[in-house]
This record gives sequence, C-alpha cells and structure tokens, in this order.
Amino acid sequence: MIAAIVLAAGLSRRMGAANKLLMPWPSGGTVLTASLSQVLATGAAPVILVTGHERAAVERATFNLPISCVQAPDYADGLSASLRAGIAAVPADCEGALICLGDMPFVPASVMQAMMAAFAPDRGQSIIRPCFGGQNGNPILWGRAHFAALSGLTGDRGARDILAARTDVHLVTVDSAGILDDLDTPEQFAAISYPG
Repeated sequence: MIAAIVLAAGLSRRMGAANKLLMPWPSGGTVLTASLSQVLATGAAPVILVTGHERAAVERATFNLPISCVQAPDYADGLSASLRAGIAAVPADCEGALICLGDMPFVPASVMQAMMAAFAPDRGQSIIRPCFGGQNGNPILWGRAHFAALSGLTGDRGARDILAARTDVHLVTVDSAGILDDLDTPEQFAAISYPG
C-alpha cells in the first residue's frame, strides 16, 4: 500500500496577502481541492493532508474529502517541518509515500499512477520521480527505507539534498508538463492557462 502526503502548511509568502491554496479554481473549489482531487483519484491510501498556516480555513475547505489531516505545529520552520509531520502519520503497513505539493493542481492522477506502478523497492526502485522534457518534477514517491532520512530534515530545502546524494532515483517519463508547474506568485497564477 502506498500513502499520499499532500503538503499544505506553508506560509504562501510569495503570493502576497492571499493563501494560494485557498484561491478559487475555475472549475470550482480551490487550488488545494483541485490538487487533492487528482491525488484521491490515484487510489493511494490514506491521503494525508499536512496543515499549518491558516489551518482552520484549510481544513474547512477540505472537510468533505476522504482525507486525514495532521498539523505541523512548527510549519513556520519550513518545508522540512511539513515532511516530518506527514511521514510520522503514514501507517506502518504502507510501503511508501507519494509526497505531493498542495499548489500543483496540474499533475494528473495518471502521472501519479504511473509512478506508483514503477515503484519496486525489491528491485532498487524505491525513489520514483517524474520527468517531462528532460526536466524532473514533482511529486516524488519515497519508499519506507527513506523515511528516517526524510524525518531528519531541517530548514526549508525539502528533500533536495537527499535526492542530490542518491544515484538510484528512478525517473518515469511522463507526458504532462504539470509536474513542473506550481503556483507561488500572483504572476504565475495569472499566466497559467486553466483547464476546463
């Protein structure tokens, strides 16, 4: 079984006054619920939403979805705090966790399913990353063997240092540029062509 962790605790500083995750999505809901709908369609279970900044508003926006919410009380310390909270919430019977960003609604479920299909820790494929046009993107699927390293991260760099030190990251070539598109600034939000 593979869990999904959706990181939604950040301060959203570069978006200005607005919490980017709660900005309206053209087809309904918010940026975060659009991202979650794709994650939920993958069949990963459980889907764990890590909250922090504006926790109450984020949980209200997602209350009707079949997810579990966990809080990163030290979310202001950076991305690593969210990762630690999410990893700690993964059930013991899960072989791995698909770590997703709440501000990436353009990643289709089919991409994540292809990554899950490629996951084979017994064959050395315990870190799965999508690739489009020669560029590596998100989300990233991590096997349980890497949970301790992820839990030991500090600061706001996420898992980049772990990835840089590994030679066994398995890349899955996908046909979606959505793995490269997140929404950090008002300019990015305005420039992206929305589906539907």
